[in-house]
Amino acid sequence: MEVACDKGTNSGYDALIEEIAKDSPNTKIVGYPFNVAKEDETLGLIDDVLNSWGRLDVWVCSSGILGPPSLEATTPADLQKCFEANSMAPFFALKYGPPAMGKMTTKQAYPNAAPKDQKYGSIIVVSSVASTYGGMF
Repeated sequence: MEVACDKGTNSGYDALIEEIAKDSPNTKIVGYPFNVAKEDETLGLIDDVLNSWGRLDVWVCSSGILGPPSLEATTPADLQKCFEANSMAPFFALKYGPPAMGKMTTKQAYPNAAPKDQKYGSIIVVSSVASTYGGMF
């Protein structure tokens, strides 16, 4: 199994990737630094996944951000960041994921990929309960 994931800027991702690799030695995990709220970077990730493995079967979109504690403390930039993380990332996954998942491949095309002879895939969008803990968002 091959997995591409948003590496982010937090060093904790490296430890997580190492732990998953240790628990699942037959899984190749690639930390991919991209901004989930940027259309061009999302399309770049899809291209890289398809060019590397020939297929995209599952996309988990689990982005979110907790904003400032009050409306008074919120700036337009804060609101924009919240919108990008909570709305744009799932939008791009749902817009561009299905066509990528529709790509089929033969065993000969990509030596590490199992053949994919029918169009299928799953997109899982995870939301946050952060808003129940206070704050404007």
